[in-house]
Amino acid sequence: MSNDEYDSPWKDAIETYFQECIEFLFPVAAEGIDWNRGYTFLDKAVTASRSRCRIRAYTRI
Repeated sequence: MSNDEYDSPWKDAIETYFQECIEFLFPVAAEGIDWNRGYTFLDKAVTASRSRCRIRAYTRI
């Protein structure tokens, strides 16, 4: 099973209940959001930019 198949249900749930999730997890921040303005999910843009990033792993000695 691919990662997309595992991620899709979570992404769908977050998109469906986004406002409720933010209000529950970040109640103070949620008070400052004008929910009437709407919002757009940019998951494709994040995935595309992440694939162009160079990721380094650092270890502590």
